[in-house]
Formats: sequence, C-alpha cells, structure tokens
Amino acid sequence: MNDVKLEWRFFTIVEWKKEEQYLREQHKKGWEFVKLNLLGFYHFKKCEPKDVIYQLDYNPESVTNKEDYIQMFEDCGWEYLQ
Repeated sequence: MNDVKLEWRFFTIVEWKKEEQYLREQHKKGWEFVKLNLLGFYHFKKCEPKDVIYQLDYNPESVTNKEDYIQMFEDCGWEYLQ
C-alpha cells in the first residue's frame, strides 16, 4: 500500500472554504496534507483518520515578517504548514 498520495486540484482564492473542506475530508480518510506545489499538486502522507480542521490564511504580510508570523501560529498552538 502507498504511504504517499499526490492529487491535482485547482481552487480559486474565492473557493478557500471548499479547499479547507477538501483538506479536512482527506484527513478524515487517512491522508494528512504535507504541501501544495505551484502547479496545484497536493501532497499527502498516510495517517490515522482524524477530524482535523485546516485553516487557510492569505496574509501578504506573512512574506515580509515570516519569522514573526510562524511564531504567532506556534504561540496559538497551531501548526504552520506552508
């Protein structure tokens, strides 16, 4: 059985709720989100099925203040993925 999965999906920025739901459903099926590349390929790794809530954040300041941005996530008990 494969421990990794690659899926091509395309979501526009206005479909961010659909994208969050897609990632949540994948995790419920036992596929943890790892990363998204620029071509729209979602990388997953096999995991125990679990109801995990993914939150997308489109913050232009995150690029210029990345260290502080990631620290804010950690301070809130969240895991920054990408």
